[in-house]
Amino acid sequence: MNARPDRPYCLVTITDDEFSIATEVLLYSFLKHNSWFAGDLIVIEDGLSTSARARIEALGAVRFAKPDLRLQRQTQALCSRAPELATVYKRFYSFETFRLGDYRRVVYLDSDIYCAGSIEPLFLSSEPLLACPDGFTYGDRIRASLAGTEAGPPTPQSRYGHPFSASFNAGVLSVGPPLLGEEQYLALLDMLDFDTWRALGPSKFTDQMILNVVFEDRFCPLAAIYNYMIFIEEYQKICEGVAAADARLVHFAGPIKPWNEYDPIALLQRAPQFARFIDAWRELLHEARNTRPPAALSAAYRRQKAWIEAFNRAPLTPTGRLY
Repeated sequence: MNARPDRPYCLVTITDDEFSIATEVLLYSFLKHNSWFAGDLIVIEDGLSTSARARIEALGAVRFAKPDLRLQRQTQALCSRAPELATVYKRFYSFETFRLGDYRRVVYLDSDIYCAGSIEPLFLSSEPLLACPDGFTYGDRIRASLAGTEAGPPTPQSRYGHPFSASFNAGVLSVGPPLLGEEQYLALLDMLDFDTWRALGPSKFTDQMILNVVFEDRFCPLAAIYNYMIFIEEYQKICEGVAAADARLVHFAGPIKPWNEYDPIALLQRAPQFARFIDAWRELLHEARNTRPPAALSAAYRRQKAWIEAFNRAPLTPTGRLY
């Protein structure tokens, strides 16, 4: 996956058949709000059907790639000894981001994100790693602000094997030198060794746990508008005063996904904050499947024009009349 000289930037995501519908919305919304972007769109795919691939390709010039064989072998070996990872191992494919060493800047986005504005600053930063704080870190900040008050601090949560001064959500990553390239990629692969993995302790987290361990105290925090996590939006509002209307990237982190159907009453009772974002995501899906991007419009125009010109040069001659 070599970068072209005229394309120093890259947006990368991972997908499979289950998440392909989300990838459509992610890429469509990114291109809609980032007309300045002239870089590469790379989709790391595993088990993508022909029909799903075609729908994603219709959005524009997308480069599909398989995970590196070394990463595939490492995840397979890990799953053979840690079968609880069998349904989530593809999350480790986000490590492919760090192998793209020919680019000046690589931005990784989870496919369960939609874009609501320009994210150009993520590509222009000179920081080696940008990432948004996770729920644990926001909780720590809130706990610190509540210390000594009548309410008392929230119960602390452990994460990623040991205490962290700050940790991040791995759904949005902006990565630049010196963290792009083979050396950093191999360091991440080493963490998939079974004994190393087990030493971190039990966790529902996968790539996020390893990335936090490897890059502990080495990331620059992003503003919440670049990873607005609906599941913890109150944390983000408390800590940063961010409004949903200001979000540039909206992230369906957690179990609720906008392509699933839910009982509307239960959703409004248990997770009312999700309703408007689900509606916005579904409107983007409708647009993506009913709006041709400029490149596709241009190609359709050229085909039609060529057909008209060819027909005019050699029109059909009637061979008779019906009546």
